[in-house]
Amino acid sequence: MKSRKTRALRIMLKVLAIGMSLAFFAAFAAHIYRLDFKPMAGLGVPVLLVFFGFASLFFIRGRSLAKGSAQFRSLVAAERAVQAAVWHLSGIMLSNVLYTVLMRSGGMVDASERWMLAAWVLLFLVPHALMQIGLFSFMRAVAVVAPHLFRKVGAFELRRRVALS
Repeated sequence: MKSRKTRALRIMLKVLAIGMSLAFFAAFAAHIYRLDFKPMAGLGVPVLLVFFGFASLFFIRGRSLAKGSAQFRSLVAAERAVQAAVWHLSGIMLSNVLYTVLMRSGGMVDASERWMLAAWVLLFLVPHALMQIGLFSFMRAVAVVAPHLFRKVGAFELRRRVALS
């Protein structure tokens, strides 16, 4: 049975993921609504770098730990972080393709037509959904290792870990 701290941490991570998702969606929809596409790359690319960076850190951590449950959890987290990066990258690529196709086909709309702006937002919801799947996958990766990262480690445990490395 999971401890209260582990459950509380998992609930906190879920609330954090939902909050980040809503904030990202609000920024995404606001830029689409204003037909301001340049800052959207600024929203997507740094997040992608964070996902790949954490995947690398989780993998290195997993390989440096002794065989056991901690190593397995870290490697699972690394795999989930890579999956998150792939989902997010797919969303970025699809949104770039949609933008290019619509701009080349003369699909730029007049900002005064509200229904056309709503259609743009709906069209770009598919790549946004892919990016959201990436965000939730990343938060699942963090949830795998987070309960074990925040516990106290004594001097003897630290010595044992260093000796095994």
